Amino acid sequence: MKSLLVSFVALAAMTQSAMALEQCQRSHQLKVNTQSEFDFNGKNVIRHKFDAVLSSKPFPAAKTAVENAMWWALQLTNVVQTANGEVMPQDNDYALPFAVLRDKNGFLVDFHFPADISEDAKDKLKGLAFYLQFPANVSQIPADGMRVEIDSIGQFQAKYAETDASGIQEVPENAQFIVKQKQQYLDNNAMRLSGANSNPIDTTKVKDAEQLVTLDNCWFDSTRGRENLYFSGASANFSMSTAQTFSLIKLPNTADSLLWQLPGQLADWQLQESEAPALTEEQKEELAQRLLLDLQSIDMLSLRGSELAAFLLQYDDVIDILAPALISGDFTDEQNMRLFNALGQLDSPRGNKMLVELISNAELDETNRFRAMRAIANGTSALTPELAIQLNELLNNAEFPGSEALHGAALMTLGAVIQRREYNELSANLLTDISNKLSPDMGENAQAALVASLGNSGRPEVVEKLQDYSQNSSARIRSNAATSLGQVGTEEAQNTLKSMLHGESEDKTQQAILGAIGQFELDAEDLQKISAIAAQSPSERTRSNAIKALANQTHHAEQVQVQLQTLMKQEKSRRNFILAAKAIEALKKDPNSN
Repeated sequence: MKSLLVSFVALAAMTQSAMALEQCQRSHQLKVNTQSEFDFNGKNVIRHKFDAVLSSKPFPAAKTAVENAMWWALQLTNVVQTANGEVMPQDNDYALPFAVLRDKNGFLVDFHFPADISEDAKDKLKGLAFYLQFPANVSQIPADGMRVEIDSIGQFQAKYAETDASGIQEVPENAQFIVKQKQQYLDNNAMRLSGANSNPIDTTKVKDAEQLVTLDNCWFDSTRGRENLYFSGASANFSMSTAQTFSLIKLPNTADSLLWQLPGQLADWQLQESEAPALTEEQKEELAQRLLLDLQSIDMLSLRGSELAAFLLQYDDVIDILAPALISGDFTDEQNMRLFNALGQLDSPRGNKMLVELISNAELDETNRFRAMRAIANGTSALTPELAIQLNELLNNAEFPGSEALHGAALMTLGAVIQRREYNELSANLLTDISNKLSPDMGENAQAALVASLGNSGRPEVVEKLQDYSQNSSARIRSNAATSLGQVGTEEAQNTLKSMLHGESEDKTQQAILGAIGQFELDAEDLQKISAIAAQSPSERTRSNAIKALANQTHHAEQVQVQLQTLMKQEKSRRNFILAAKAIEALKKDPNSN
């Protein structure tokens, strides 16, 4: 990002000063306070504050095919973010200037980004721009006040009305005042849970959303508002509530920004990030020594993973110097944990190459080789050709050094890498290789690991292969097939799990089936089978999983409560008795229970 900004400065120096609508060049103080409470395998609360200066400038001469529309350039500076009171590392995505196309009715109909940035980075910038979508003047408010708009969540219904200037200080001359109320979302096409393979948001409810806007002859003078939303996911175990306040207040003077010097045609903004000059061998050796010295001098244990990753980024050219240091035990065990965690968050090509090499390195102890697996599975960037080749070599390494458990974990890691990272053709090829590698001719341990790896990928195309192994003679392989089908979670996977539920008698496999199938909505016949297992199984763990599966069936709340009450009368485990009692109480209170 630094080289991008440097290039912008160089380009701006060669351009003529902007002439059009100079009075509309302005800066606003932006403040956004958000409290998010989400329930996803446990409740969490995050309080996020975002402070910045937003500068804007019209580009009337910029080409557009939309009649009576105008491009506006925007840039954020002085960005400070805190999460639960802690200052977050600098996010360079927000530093990039970008442009929005605003039509005659105030809709934001297009965006222009002058560099090749990720979709996530674009979404972050778009999300801030959508605070500025409203009619250009009060005459554009429809007679019934209603109009449909789109933001980064999806399409929604908004209601507008003209209002007065009460509560607004220093009212600008000729200003107009409107109030916008977001009423309901009509779809959630743009909104997804985190992760490339996750399901879309099922429901977005607007609890309260109101925005007051002071319009003027440029775009707006100021705006402030609040928004309370509720989201629930396609998966029954996800929900989130957000309460947000925001404001954009015009500053008396414009802030320092590249916008004032950028050329008037957006095509002239298009820049590619220049590559830094390659380091000499002498420079690399010096940088490597500095990295090792700095790691010994800083308190790694006091840094969060993201902070340590940001620290390591400056040494990425020589990050592989850490491999011999890790092997020779230069760091404590706690420091090793922090380093592997940070390397996973660093997610750089050089760092990833080193991690995969360490996974197969017999000189490194197995604990740290496991940590290298977790680290490579935590990366989110798309597979590169180099990393794909390394992972394929790991898959086909017949002489993998180390214990059988370690080898199995390495194979399972491959699927997790596919699930976590942005899916591309290389990911698809690796998934095909894993599926083709799986064969009845290999040992039970390897088969079980590869079945688990397919499930870790979360990809629906693996269901057919998993179905083949759901009937395997090995209880361990059947168990992994059941867990994997639950991870994929498609209707076809659910149907296969139901067949396994009614046909399986082995205890460990029943545990896996019950753990996987409980997330789905089951029918009365399925519930009867689960109740029978809970009543008859000699295994406390199996009975526990059965009780948990029943507890999730809120759509059959009355039937399930009766079944749980019957089970409590014969349950010998105090822990399972309490589990069933809590489940009955929760079903009584659940507003979705029938």
